[in-house]
Parts: sequence; C-alpha cells; structure tokens
Amino acid sequence: MNILREIKDERTGEIIDRVMPSVVVNERPSTNEADAAAAWRKARAAFIKLRKAVDAEIAGIERMRLDIRALKDAIAELQKLEELRPRLDQTVAQARQIWEAHSREQEKAKSQLERDKTLLDSHLASRPGFFARLFGTAAWKSWGSAQQMLSAALRESARLAKVADGALDLAAAASNEAKTRLQQLDRGISDTRQSVSQLDAAVSAGRTRLGGRAIDDSFFEQEHEAIHLTAPWLPDDVHRMREDLFAAALAVHKAFIDASARRLQHNLGLLMSAMVAGAFQSPAHRDLLPDLWSSLFMVVPAVSTTFASVRTMFGDLPPESIGWLLVDEAGQALPQAAIGAIMRARRSIVVGDPLQIPPVVSLPEKLNAEVCKFFDIDETEWSAPAASSQTLADQASRFKSAFPRSSALPESDVRCLQYHRLPMARAPGPESMPGSRKPSVQPQKDPPLSRNAEEPYCSLTPFAPAAEP
Repeated sequence: MNILREIKDERTGEIIDRVMPSVVVNERPSTNEADAAAAWRKARAAFIKLRKAVDAEIAGIERMRLDIRALKDAIAELQKLEELRPRLDQTVAQARQIWEAHSREQEKAKSQLERDKTLLDSHLASRPGFFARLFGTAAWKSWGSAQQMLSAALRESARLAKVADGALDLAAAASNEAKTRLQQLDRGISDTRQSVSQLDAAVSAGRTRLGGRAIDDSFFEQEHEAIHLTAPWLPDDVHRMREDLFAAALAVHKAFIDASARRLQHNLGLLMSAMVAGAFQSPAHRDLLPDLWSSLFMVVPAVSTTFASVRTMFGDLPPESIGWLLVDEAGQALPQAAIGAIMRARRSIVVGDPLQIPPVVSLPEKLNAEVCKFFDIDETEWSAPAASSQTLADQASRFKSAFPRSSALPESDVRCLQYHRLPMARAPGPESMPGSRKPSVQPQKDPPLSRNAEEPYCSLTPFAPAAEP
C-alpha cells in the first residue's frame, strides 16, 4: 500500500518529492498485516483484562451505593418497628386482661350451672309418691311447680355457660394473636437490628474506601465548594484505572487502524470521492454510507459541523446511525434545526445556557404565533424564541434541578455550578509580526471560579478577544 505523500511544484504541478507522513514516522506501525493483527489481538486482550478489573471495581462501588441506600431504609424500618412495640405491648396486656375477665365469668357460669344441676337433682330425688301423683295432691302440685322453675334455671345456666365458653375462646384467640404479633415484631426488630449492624459495618468500610465521596445526606451537609469540587463515588485509584482503561481503548483503536489500514483507506477514499462529486445516486452505494462514515470516525473521532450542513453531510444516513451527537450552545439552536441530527444519533449530549441569547427566528412574530395556533401547539413550549433545543432537552430529561433562591431561573436538567476557565490569552495581533519585540501571546489573569448557586451557567473561554490594532 502506497503511503508516501507526494509534494508537487505549485507552479507546474509536477511531483518534486515523496516523503513519509510524519504520523507514520512517529507511530511506527506494523509493516505487514499479520504483525498488525497480532498487535491488535494483544491490545484487545489487555483492554478486556483491564475492563474486567474496572467493571469489578465499579460493581463493588455500586454495592456500596446500594448498601448506603439500604442502611437508610433499614434504620427507618427499625425506627418504625420500635415505635410499634409499645402499642403492641399495650394490645397484648389488654387482650390478657380481657381473657382473664372472661375466664372469671366462665368460672362463675360453670359454678352456677353445677349448683342449678345439683338443686334439680336433689329436687328430683324428693319427688312425691304414687298416690300423691294419682290424686294430684297439693304436695305434688308444689313439687311440680318447683321442678319447672329449677329446670328453667338449669337451662339458663347452661346457656350462659355456653356463652361464657365462646367468649373465653374468642378472648383466648385474640390474646394468642396479639402474642404472636408481638413475637413476630420482636423477631423483625432483631433481624432489622442485625441487618442495620451488618449494613453499617459495610457502609463504614465503603466510606473508608471511597474517602468521603459517597453521596448521601451527610455529603450535602458540606460547604458548597466542597460538594462541587468532589468527584462522586470514585476514589483516586479507580479514577486511575479508568484512565488506564481509556488509554488501553485508544491502543485497541490504533491497533485496529493499523490492522485494517488497507480497508480503511479504501472506505475513506470512497467517502471523500462522494463528498467531492456529490451524493451517491445508487441506492446500493447509499446503503454503504453508515459504514463509510464509521470508517471516518475511526480515524477522526469528532466531526464539527453546523445544523445547516447536516442535510448535506448526513442526509442519506438512516436514523441512529451516528453514535454520539454533541450539541453546543443549544440554548441558541432552533428545535426544528436540531431534530435531523438528533434523529440520526443514538445518543445526544445537549449543552447550552437558557439564560443567554435565545434562538434567532426569521419568521415575523405574528406569523409564528399563527402557525403555532393552526397546529394547536403551545408557542412558549415548542416554538422559538421561547423554546430552544436546550429547553426541549431539559423537558425530556428524567433529572431536574431548581434553585428556590432565584425563582426567575427556568427549570433545567443538569446544571454546571462549578467551572474552571482555561488560562486566557490574547490572540496574535499585528505586534506578533516578524520584527516585533512584543510577545505574540500575552497571558491574562485567570478569573475567579464561580461558586454561587445563583450562577448556574458553565463557561469555558480559552482565549480573550484580539486587541484592536
């Protein structure tokens, strides 16, 4: 494969030299595909090994996070159970008192039943003789009347004894149920205390491991500066491991390019020819565009363009064929201008400041309002300049943030409260021309960091405006 760069005479166009590109000289890729493929396999194996180690660390940190949440829930559950204990103790005591009262009533009913039965038996034993019954004497009549009264009293005593037995059974069941609930509550309290103890030990170990980077209630009790200068959840050693993993991923990336150089060169040449000659006319060729663009992204990870050029550059790409879309200054972007690019991306990062300049709308305000009215949409929610790509992204986000001290601020998703400015410098001006004694770049004092919650915008300004001549 020819990789030499041809240098041509500017006037005649003749080739005057062939040189090796500096990237080839500096990177020293493999000279044959077999060695390049072996280097790729080695880089891939190293990446996979390191990724497993990082995944294990992240999984451990996730367990810590879940333990912190579980500890909070367990403490709340233990407090709830302990608050139930006095009331259930009182319920058990009341059920015991009711059972004892019904037990006494049952004993009384049983005693009365025995007495009435004894009286009736004694009365039956004194029944008058045959002739008294035959002639219906006064003694027989008196005995019969007494027998009826004693039988009725016995039946009533039996009924009351049965009622007392039922009431005692119900009281015993209620008492046993209360005791069972108390026993279950005590077991629950014991188990929850044990769980709290285990989780507390795990969380304490996790806090030691994370070095104060666990995100919980105590974390937000810190000062504003400390909160926003802390990298959440990840300790320094895991950060370093992730940096090593990123470097290993770049090594795999580079090794893949080396091993597939001929194929990538072919794909890139085809894509460049399409850019020069215009869009592919053949549907079969247009179907190749996602792979051709992927080949370019392998070599050039980021492509910068405007929304106005998206149709020209990516118009033939199907939905979700671009991995990542990064939208900057989204607060100034029309929603309808961004939709085509967002549709073609699998994931989008929308960054902007809704408090800065709104989108520029070329339509007259009255016409814009009539269009919104015709299609029955909320002008303030969906139409610029009130709406922008930033505001719609905020609405779609599951995460929201608000600042009660500044009610004028719109609701947003993730706000940047802590930012760092790169060292600012003036762009080269006339004083930097040859022969000038002034330095071409004059460093300026780095402005202070913004740590005020009422300044939610993020600013990265690497250079100050050029000075007037």
